[in-house]
Amino acid sequence: MGNRQNNTTLAQRKTNGEELAVTRQDAEVDTPILPPADFLVAINKERPDLIDWIKEETSKEAAERRERTKRLDDSFSRGYTRGQVFGLIMGLAGIVGGSVVAIFSSAPAAGGTIATAAIVVLAVSFLKTKSH
Repeated sequence: MGNRQNNTTLAQRKTNGEELAVTRQDAEVDTPILPPADFLVAINKERPDLIDWIKEETSKEAAERRERTKRLDDSFSRGYTRGQVFGLIMGLAGIVGGSVVAIFSSAPAAGGTIATAAIVVLAVSFLKTKSH
């Protein structure tokens, strides 16, 4: 992930009772962290070759950070896909199980209840996941 920068203005209460608004801005950027400019100027006077080394290292770090972020995103994507597939299998198993009970037993209402319960449980868990 990139460097996380937070700009936060805290709320302060004035003596007359008014309150200032709270401002918070979160931004994620993918820029390498470079030393301050005055430090770079001082280093450049002493050893100009170090500036190139610093630029190369920060470029390597940014590339590694991008690769790590990509791997993490791919991992989450595979996990979500796997969850969807298992949910589908569970739903189909509930429907098939309810159908078998309804067909081969003398209580078709029980089979319908089993199939309905399987679908409702999956739907509720799906909707609760989406709301969080």
